[in-house]
Formats: sequence, structure tokens, C-alpha cells
Amino acid sequence: MDEVDTVINDIENEKFDRALIHPEKVAQKGIIDYKSDRLKLINVPIIAPNGETIVNEFNLELEQGHHCFVDGPNGSGKTSVFRVLSELW
Repeated sequence: MDEVDTVINDIENEKFDRALIHPEKVAQKGIIDYKSDRLKLINVPIIAPNGETIVNEFNLELEQGHHCFVDGPNGSGKTSVFRVLSELW
């Protein structure tokens, strides 16, 4: 049985656990300030659910009515920022 089959079998048997690379990092937090007129992130780490650090400290301030364009190469963390903002991560 190859690795893909093993993972599929584990999931079907509810045995699949995602290994944390750095479990101590998952608890790190910055400040996300949601106010009616702005969004401000101060030293917010972007950390994947497995503990992999994507960005150490992310800072952003965006006022209501302003636009923000996010640009970067594939795999640079653009989607990860929005996963943090939407509290998926």
C-alpha cells in the first residue's frame, strides 16, 4: 500500500492526524484590531495549521473605503493572510 492509500484509509477510519511541525508556534498571536472604520494588524504571525511559519510578523492598516491590492508569486502567503483574517487559521 502506498502513502496515499494509507492516508485515505486513515481518514476513512477517522485516524488521520496532521503532524505539527512547530506546535509551540501555533499559540503565537499578534493584535487584530477590527473597528468600524479600519482594520489593523500588528505583529500578527501567519502560521499554517501544521505550525509552519509563513510570515513572522505581518502588519497592515486599512481604512474603510480604501482599496488594497495583494500581489506576489505563488506560495508567498497571499491566501494565508486572508485565512487568518477570516479566522480559518
